[in-house]
Amino acid sequence: FDTLALDVIDIGGGIAFPGQIRCMTEHEGELFIGGFFPITAGVSVTRIATWNDTLWAPLGTGLNNAPTDIIRYHNDLLVCGLFTTAGGTTARKVAGWNGTSWYPLSYGMNQTVNAIVDYNDTVVAGGAFWQADNVNCNYVAYLDTAGWHQMGSGFDAPVKDLIVYNGSLYAGGQFQFVNGNPVNFLARW
Repeated sequence: FDTLALDVIDIGGGIAFPGQIRCMTEHEGELFIGGFFPITAGVSVTRIATWNDTLWAPLGTGLNNAPTDIIRYHNDLLVCGLFTTAGGTTARKVAGWNGTSWYPLSYGMNQTVNAIVDYNDTVVAGGAFWQADNVNCNYVAYLDTAGWHQMGSGFDAPVKDLIVYNGSLYAGGQFQFVNGNPVNFLARW
């Protein structure tokens, strides 16, 4: 990697101003971006789009508010954020895209979801929410076929990010305690 040889190019006309990209991922050879933008290179998209190295395209009718994270999970994309609808379907802060349409991830959360991750084939979400599927969960929850569930007793303040590193799940955020134990902004399962 030669930082002096960086080739700065316009990617398909970019996004409309004012705009902001909040998250990106690669899936099936395409780049997916999400954020605050209504148009990408003249193509009407609503806060989420895909780039195939030639053209920008919308993902259905998009999201009614910004996403904060996008991940690949099995053959789908999972998105979390500030939105309450995806493709016109009620999806409270979390949704999936199967390549042709949006679907909700169970009932969803009561406040913003900042991060979503695949941890040992289980979807885990963290954010500013304290309820998932109307169950108290204190800023972190996991999803199975029955819906969202609390992880331990949760955190004392919002989770800002999640990552899997060396087989462990790490959470970073504004919290100082998890499951009643002092952790000061970083925790590991």
